[in-house]
Amino acid sequence: MNGTKLPDEIRELGKEKEITLFIDGDRGGKLIAQNVSDNANIKYIAVAPDGKEVEELAGKEILMALRKKIPAREFLSARNDGKREPIQTKIEQEHFQIDEINKDKLKKISTEIEGSEKAVLLDSSLNEIKSVSVKVLSGFLNRIREKPIVIVIDGTATKPIIISAEEAGCRVIVAKNFATTDTSIKLMSL
Repeated sequence: MNGTKLPDEIRELGKEKEITLFIDGDRGGKLIAQNVSDNANIKYIAVAPDGKEVEELAGKEILMALRKKIPAREFLSARNDGKREPIQTKIEQEHFQIDEINKDKLKKISTEIEGSEKAVLLDSSLNEIKSVSVKVLSGFLNRIREKPIVIVIDGTATKPIIISAEEAGCRVIVAKNFATTDTSIKLMSL
C-alpha cells in the first residue's frame, strides 16, 4: 500500500468485491487498518504474526494468518475497547500481592498443566481467564480484552511471551525457565 496513502483503485474495488486487508503485526499495521477502513469498504482483516511484516512471511504463515482473519468491525472495535482497558488493569495491578496462599494456588495450577504445553491466564483473584497453547500465547495476549495479572506457563517463558505479557500489564509469570530476566514482571519458578 506504500505507507498510509490509500490508492483510489482499492476504494473502487471495495464497492464491487469483498476486500480482506492483510496488515503487519505491529502498531503501524493497526494504524493502517484504521485508515483503510475509514476510506474503503473492508470486509475482513488478517494480521501477520507479532512483530513481522507481511513481506517477511513464508507461504505457510500467510495461509495461517488468512485463516484467522476476522471481520473488520470486530477488529476495530476490539482495538478501541483496548484503549479503555488498561486503566482497570493498572488499578488491579497495584493491589496485587503474592502471599503464601497465592503461591500454593499457583503451584497447584502449575502442577495441573504440567506436560500440556499450555498457559493459564489469571486475574487478580487468581481466577482463570483463559487457557491457551504456549505457541500462540504471545499473539493472544495482544488481542485479549480482559488482561491477565498472572500467567502460569508449562515450560519456558520466551522473550516474546515476556514482552507481550509486559505490554498487556501482567505482574507475575510462573514458568519452569525464563529466556530473559530483563523485565519489570515478577518471574517465579515454583
